[in-house]
Amino acid sequence: MAKQTKAPTSETDKTKKDKRRYTPRKKSIHDIIKEEIHKSHDNFFGMTFNEKQTIVDLLNHFIPSEIGNYIDQNSLSLDTTNYISKSLMRKTFQQSQQM
Repeated sequence: MAKQTKAPTSETDKTKKDKRRYTPRKKSIHDIIKEEIHKSHDNFFGMTFNEKQTIVDLLNHFIPSEIGNYIDQNSLSLDTTNYISKSLMRKTFQQSQQM
């Protein structure tokens, strides 16, 4: 004999069941720390690369002169747009899901 399932007795029973099914999982401490590190990292780079002289100093210090001589430092300009290609965004999302 087949087992019969009990139908919800009222609309509230059905609503409770639906809410349980779609309740998002709580963030773990690992997720929270990752978000905070990302924010700190993002803020650091945003502040660092927001000043042209800082960028010029970094280029002069870290780029070998054989390469740096090809860079016209007077032509450098700040670009405050925030752009990530769709393929990089997809790749980053996939990697974050694997962690």
